[in-house]
Amino acid sequence: PVPHARINAVDYTAAEKAPGVVRIVTHKDVPGLNKIGTWTPDQPVFCSDEVRFLGDFVAMVVADTPEHARAAAKLVTIIPSSPAFTRSPRG
Repeated sequence: PVPHARINAVDYTAAEKAPGVVRIVTHKDVPGLNKIGTWTPDQPVFCSDEVRFLGDFVAMVVADTPEHARAAAKLVTIIPSSPAFTRSPRG
């Protein structure tokens, strides 16, 4: 897992070939604005350029069972271009 980084690429190859996988949904599949939020839609549904915290979503795996979906999701690999954070408050 990457806690905070700019996304260079996301590799779905292994997940797409995993048992039971029907489809992988990404930001490209979201019609209209790829944003959500309770008061202000400012969070991406699926991240495409940056992940900001552990738990940010880059995709949703649709499979024949929850177990297959979870196993395939673990095979999705984020290839970061560089960390998008500062290691100390002083820079």
